[in-house]
Amino acid sequence: MITWTSLDQILLPLTKRSPLQQGWSPQCESQPAEEGNWGVLKTTAIQKGRFVDSANKRLPEGLQARPELEVMPGDLLITCAGPRARCGVPALVRQSRKRLMFSGKMYRFRAAPEVDPRFLEYYLLSSGAQAEIDKMKTGISESGLNLTKNRFLALPVPIAPLVEQRRIVEILEGNLSRIDAGEDLLRSTARRGELLELAALDALVPDGAPRVSLREIALSAGYGTSTKCVVDGPGTPVVRIPNLAHGAIDLSDEKRAEDINVDLSKLMLSERDLLVVRTNGSKDLIGRTAVVQRGIRASFASYLIRYQLNPERAEASWVHYMMRRPQARAEIERLAASSAGQHNLSLTKLDKIQIPLPSLSMQRELIATYESRIEGPRRLVESAERSGRRATRLRRAVLTAAFSGGLTGSTPDIDRVEELAGV
Repeated sequence: MITWTSLDQILLPLTKRSPLQQGWSPQCESQPAEEGNWGVLKTTAIQKGRFVDSANKRLPEGLQARPELEVMPGDLLITCAGPRARCGVPALVRQSRKRLMFSGKMYRFRAAPEVDPRFLEYYLLSSGAQAEIDKMKTGISESGLNLTKNRFLALPVPIAPLVEQRRIVEILEGNLSRIDAGEDLLRSTARRGELLELAALDALVPDGAPRVSLREIALSAGYGTSTKCVVDGPGTPVVRIPNLAHGAIDLSDEKRAEDINVDLSKLMLSERDLLVVRTNGSKDLIGRTAVVQRGIRASFASYLIRYQLNPERAEASWVHYMMRRPQARAEIERLAASSAGQHNLSLTKLDKIQIPLPSLSMQRELIATYESRIEGPRRLVESAERSGRRATRLRRAVLTAAFSGGLTGSTPDIDRVEELAGV
């Protein structure tokens, strides 16, 4: 039988004042700590139920470590600062290398003896808990949210006899392990398709093609708006990083300006504009590009830079493809200086990116050739991504069912879970 209580009632005291302990954020070196040396975890060490101890920064020589902050197996960690998607992410430390401290952007807590820490971790990963945690976040910017101790400790959590908790965990792990295996296969499939695309892309540039900087072929370039955006807001739609998908704009996950009076007229997108991701905690997203297609009536966010290219010199699609080439990616990642976990590309840095630029007619011919070659690999990637989204819905549904009494370990569970997931 499941009853409900608040989180603070099922945790061990870690400090004199609180069962939540916040870490330390000294100025660290960018490279990870070697085995046996002290390091500080990055927030990317916590990946929604998966703890990655290799995601850390080395503590500089001469700076005294704080052993009381060393991460131990059995610790539960949750990120407490950062952009919305990275704030409030939990993980149980099942194993970890020694001499790693958790950072000031995360809390550590430990379950009381009558609570299985795996049970608590799975609940914190559930849609219900994540929705409640999301309401607790404070901040004026989507990139700088905080999860305060008192709010998090008041989170309602389910509790059951320990034997029942372990039974639920066993059923969950059986279901989730199959989803994990499927997701691993899908990621591998998508990666193969991406590699095929990149191989075709690398062979696209003709020998002897001149190279020019982005600045030389741009009519204008600039940053987007920092106005606050919300779902179903009354103002203008604003393209954000998640809306850049497969080289185009996808507004299925749309947010709009919260203030209907904010003037975004000078930042409205036009067909053939090139958008570039300029700042993000993920190195893979930095420099991601998309070409605005016809029919998009929206502005764009400050995390993006817009280039309006000279149509007499460059096709926007050509520039997009050239910036995806491995050589360009290496240059972009080199230029994206990392600060406090964020990678950044300024307009000045992006302006210097070199683009191979054959004649306009040759660009169009090569684009057509490339797109015909990658039709198969692209379908493979898109199919894997669709299946991946289905797997994500199934994972959420399994967790929802577990904490609402919907999982018994029997075969009909699958039907209930799929109904919840809508798949």
